[in-house]
Amino acid sequence: MAAQGAALQSQNNELVKCIDDLREKREEIIKQIKDDEQEKNKIQQDLQILTKRLAQVNESIARKNETRNEYDKVIQETEAAYLKILESSQTLLTVLKREAGHIAGHPRHWLHPHGSRDNFQTDFCTDEAADLCDELVMARIECSQPQRVANMLDLTCVLGWP
Repeated sequence: MAAQGAALQSQNNELVKCIDDLREKREEIIKQIKDDEQEKNKIQQDLQILTKRLAQVNESIARKNETRNEYDKVIQETEAAYLKILESSQTLLTVLKREAGHIAGHPRHWLHPHGSRDNFQTDFCTDEAADLCDELVMARIECSQPQRVANMLDLTCVLGWP
């Protein structure tokens, strides 16, 4: 029986040692769980911060997209208006040339008694204005249409001619 007692004692010691090993492993797992929970909490906090930041960035992007759309609208409207101005300018030039074709001409000195076209350009207007003036002067002024002549003379004032 002593042998059985010694075997029982040995098994008991081994059982206690196994239980202690299991407790150590359990404590290690408990520590790992706590560490993982702390990391999870930190990640959740970071996620909340990042979620708030993401919402702020999305709002900023939305506002900037709205501003960009407003810029696009203003640019489109401005370009459309500018094209209308160009078209109107071309129309004005065409009308001016057509009207100049209807007007009877007087010599150039009637508009500028001091001489050459070079002096006229230098003294009074740009090359484009002088070209238009040449067309106006070279055409004939029809006495039957004094209002048309008056309108053309008003146009010369708008263009900066004397």
